[in-house]
Amino acid sequence: SMIEDMNGALKTAATANDVKVAVVTGTGDYYCSGVDLSGAMKLMRPSEFLVQAKAQNQALFECYLDFPKPIIAAVNGPAIGASVTSASLCDCIIASDRATFHTPFKTLGITPEGCSSYWFPRQLGPEVSRQMLEEGKKLTADEAKAGNLAQKVVPHNELEAVVQTLAEEWAASGKKRSILEEDGLLAKLKEVNERESEELAQ
Repeated sequence: SMIEDMNGALKTAATANDVKVAVVTGTGDYYCSGVDLSGAMKLMRPSEFLVQAKAQNQALFECYLDFPKPIIAAVNGPAIGASVTSASLCDCIIASDRATFHTPFKTLGITPEGCSSYWFPRQLGPEVSRQMLEEGKKLTADEAKAGNLAQKVVPHNELEAVVQTLAEEWAASGKKRSILEEDGLLAKLKEVNERESEELAQ
């Protein structure tokens, strides 16, 4: 599944000596159209499904939280759901001017995930967080930058070059993972991820 592929790629990059910075991006028109947990699991009893759903959701974001090197999210187009929340856990989001950011959890009748119930209010402020999590507002790239979700917006055809340059600068300067700089933050995010995964699976 896509979740397993992403987890596998990050785990490989985490231990590869020649990887100093990771870049997460999409192919084609979309950055990522979200994660369908039901598509990742075979038919099973409801109780088993809930256990699996919690484990899969938690593992997806733990991969980002546990990654020891800086990560750049190069958002090349529409990002939906888990792809937005996981990108927010990266060290920097650079968005193409074609990117949009949409977390329609409420519309879908599911609870926030990807640490967003804690991380969005903290990083984006209460107003933007409410617009995204409560109202399901889809942000343009410029709105995402204004709301502190994206750090930079660039013309679509320049995205790759801009990200490459930043990654090389970070690798040369020995930049560290930003969520590791604050004492206790990683533990707090892991705790939120576990709680959200539990609520999502109910």
